[in-house]
Amino acid sequence: FSEKDDPDDADYRRVNRMVLTNPVYLHPSGFRLAPASTDYRLDVHSRSPWIGGTLTYECADGSEIETFKIRPGEITRKLPASARVRLVKEQEERIFYIAMENDEVQALLRYLWRGEFRRDYPETIGGEVPYQAWRLDELRQALSACRYEI
Repeated sequence: FSEKDDPDDADYRRVNRMVLTNPVYLHPSGFRLAPASTDYRLDVHSRSPWIGGTLTYECADGSEIETFKIRPGEITRKLPASARVRLVKEQEERIFYIAMENDEVQALLRYLWRGEFRRDYPETIGGEVPYQAWRLDELRQALSACRYEI
């Protein structure tokens, strides 16, 4: 921020100069940033084509969290919200990120990428997205529990 800009000003339009960079975190020894977690529920229907195959929960980087054989019923786990599911049966494979199958998360992201936030912030100009439009508290809440059916 320049010497005339107030970073605590509620009206971001009064800030004339600022620079955004990748964050640098200084943490005490042993501290580790971790992704948000989600209470994940996967319902496997009795006629699911995936029964008998394998299900693997993976971190976003592909490292394995857990693998097991798919059986009908409800599977619940506490997982990183950034985790993905890998379903494999015979020659078929499907991979999806659990957060991206969450309708609430999709609605919050759609609000941004479709520009729907401009109805709530009509004073914005092209290329501008006010920080309030990101609705981070709502996103955190939406990520706290995810559910999917196969």
